Amino acid sequence: MIYLFHLKKKRYCVILINILIITGQASYQIIEKIIKSIKEHRFKVIKAPITISAFLTERITSQILEETIISNYDLILLPGFVQWDSSKLETQFSIKIRKGPEFASDLPEILKHLDNIELSTRMPANRLLEKSGENEYYSLLKKHIKL
Repeated sequence: MIYLFHLKKKRYCVILINILIITGQASYQIIEKIIKSIKEHRFKVIKAPITISAFLTERITSQILEETIISNYDLILLPGFVQWDSSKLETQFSIKIRKGPEFASDLPEILKHLDNIELSTRMPANRLLEKSGENEYYSLLKKHIKL
């Protein structure tokens, strides 16, 4: 969803992403609490019928998505600890289904950088952010050494 607004005769564009987060029962309340403080996007959290998020399977995820109106969302975030590639489900449901961070505490930082990183169907989001930070560091280091 895109919102345009004017402030001091300048035009700004704000892109709100509608995000569906699927998580386990143990982390559900933590994630609900975390997303309340994030105003840049819109969220819905679904509690999967598993205790630990890492045990979310492709089959359970598929069942949840079949029972949910996913056309309201731009992105579906899975727990970073899931051990399978979500690209098959992404193709099946025609929507971005990507891995979020391994730890709920990293969620705000990941969401803050959604414009800068492309989330993966295989690699947890926090590791992607670490890699992009390392790449930026090495790029700056190379530039500094050449000076």
